[in-house]
Amino acid sequence: MSIRTKLIITYLSVALLPAFFVGIVTFQNYRNSFEASRISDMEDLAALKAEKIEVFFAGLKSNIEATQSFYNIRKNLPILTRLAGSPSAREFLDAKKMLDVQLRRIQTVLNLSDIMLVSPGGKIVYSSNPSHSPKEFLKILPDSDKKHFTKGKAGVYISDVFLGKETGARPRMLVTGPAYDLNEVLSGVIVFEVNMEPVYKLVQNATGLGNTGEVLLGKKVLLLAEGARAQYYVDAETGSVWAGHNTVKIPLKGGSRFSLTDDLRSGTEPYLRMRAGRRFGRSDLSFLAAPLTLRSKGTFDRAVDFNNTVFAAGLPTEAVYRFNSYRVKYLYEFHRNERLSLRWGGALKLRHAGITCKVATDIDPLVATLIDPSLRYL
Repeated sequence: MSIRTKLIITYLSVALLPAFFVGIVTFQNYRNSFEASRISDMEDLAALKAEKIEVFFAGLKSNIEATQSFYNIRKNLPILTRLAGSPSAREFLDAKKMLDVQLRRIQTVLNLSDIMLVSPGGKIVYSSNPSHSPKEFLKILPDSDKKHFTKGKAGVYISDVFLGKETGARPRMLVTGPAYDLNEVLSGVIVFEVNMEPVYKLVQNATGLGNTGEVLLGKKVLLLAEGARAQYYVDAETGSVWAGHNTVKIPLKGGSRFSLTDDLRSGTEPYLRMRAGRRFGRSDLSFLAAPLTLRSKGTFDRAVDFNNTVFAAGLPTEAVYRFNSYRVKYLYEFHRNERLSLRWGGALKLRHAGITCKVATDIDPLVATLIDPSLRYL
C-alpha cells in the first residue's frame, strides 16, 4: 500500500469517525425525545378512555341506586313474587304491565340488554326484554355460586365479565342491588344486564396507542372503582295511582265503616316521588319526598257516622285521603375495600296521614288527621 493511500485512509478516519459518533448521539437524543412525546400522547389518550369507562360504570351504579326508590318496583315486585306460580292472573299481568311501561324505557335509554327483578328466593320473576322474558322466567341468575344474587342483596355489586352458555353469546356483566317494598323490607334484587361490547371496542381501539398504550389504559381502569362517586344526585318518579280497596272507620267505637272505593267512586290520581342528595367524602346525605293524595266522590246509600258527625244518605259527598311520606337519611362509610363496604347512619321519617269528608252544604268540613313521625336507624 502506498504512502498516499495510507495518508488518505488516515485522513478519512480522523474526519469521519467524530462525525459518525456525533450522528449516533444526535439520533439517540431525537429518539428519546420522540419516545417521550409519544408516551405523553399515549398517557393522555389512555386517561381520556379511562375517564369515559369510569363515567360509564359510575352511571350504572347511580342508575341502579335510583331504581331502588321507584314506587313501581316497591309496589309490584312483591306481587310478581307472590303470584309467580300463576303468571296469567290478572293482578300479575297488571303489575307486569306497569313495570314494562317504566323499565323498558329505562332499558332503552341506558342501552342495557335487560333489566330483571329477582325474588327473595333467587328466581327471575320479571324481565324487561321481551325476547328474554319467556326463557328466563323463574330461572336463576347465570352464576353457579349465586354470588351475583347474594352480594346484590347486601348492596350494589358489579360482577366480572362473563359469556353466556348460549351459542354466539356476547360478553356480559351484571349490576345488582337490593330492592325493598313499601315497608322497607327486602323484596328481592334488581339486576342490570350490561352488554360489554361497546366497552371492549373502546379499550381495543388502538388508534394512537399501540400495545403499550393498551397496557397503560388497563392500569388506569383499575382505579375506576374508587373514583366512581357522584357529588350530587337527583331522581324523580311519577305516574298514576289508584286505590283498589280503602275502608275507613273513625272512631273505632261508634263510627260507621265505609269504603272510599265502593261506597264512593275513586278515580286515578297522579303521584310524584322525588329524592335528592349529596355524597361528600365518605358521607351520603339525602332527602326523600313522596306525597300521595286520592279523591273519592259520590253519595252514601245510608247515613254514615264519621268522626262523630253524621253524613245523611243521598247528599253529594267528597272524601280526600292523604298519605304523605318524608325522609331524611344520613350514611357514613367507615370501611371499604375491594370485597366489602360498611356504612352506618340514621333516617328520620315523617308520615302525615289525613282523611277529609265534606258535603257541599256543610260550612265546616270534617277532618281527621294522623301525624306519625318515626326515627329509624339503618
